[in-house]
Amino acid sequence: PAEHRHLLPRLQRMLAGQERQTDALAGLPALQDGAVAEPGERVGPWRLVREIGRGGMGSVWLAERADGSYERRVALKLPRIAWAENLASRMARERRIGALLEHPAIARLYDAGLDERGRPYIAMEYVEGEPIDRFCRSAALAPRERVALVLQVVRALAYAHGRLVVHRDIKPGNVMV
Repeated sequence: PAEHRHLLPRLQRMLAGQERQTDALAGLPALQDGAVAEPGERVGPWRLVREIGRGGMGSVWLAERADGSYERRVALKLPRIAWAENLASRMARERRIGALLEHPAIARLYDAGLDERGRPYIAMEYVEGEPIDRFCRSAALAPRERVALVLQVVRALAYAHGRLVVHRDIKPGNVMV
């Protein structure tokens, strides 16, 4: 309408920006169809036991050491997206960042690398527990107890932030109790 014509140049710039964002998204690696892995499969020195989580970037498996050098169970992170050139470098960066963090409320990084098929993986401390929101409900925690629990999370985040590490995906399902 004539009374809003003055907004036309701004709207056109916004729409042009949207097209650039859409073009940038088209360059991302394609998602793989189907499962990334199967129970019993070997990934590096680890044997997959069962899938314990799934997100936009991949899946997390309970895995156990399979090469006999020692016994340990880990949470093994496998990417779900197709193996793109930059995926390995992103996983390597995550490995370097994880190695910097030593805090009792942050899962430790144990191992990382590429398996025989060229898939990057990260093996982290396996935390037997449940997501923080489910734990609070099932334990019927009082508000004061919930706040005390959240303060532990905040302290762990402050520790990571103090080392210039930002998780970017903090949500109840990623905070285990």
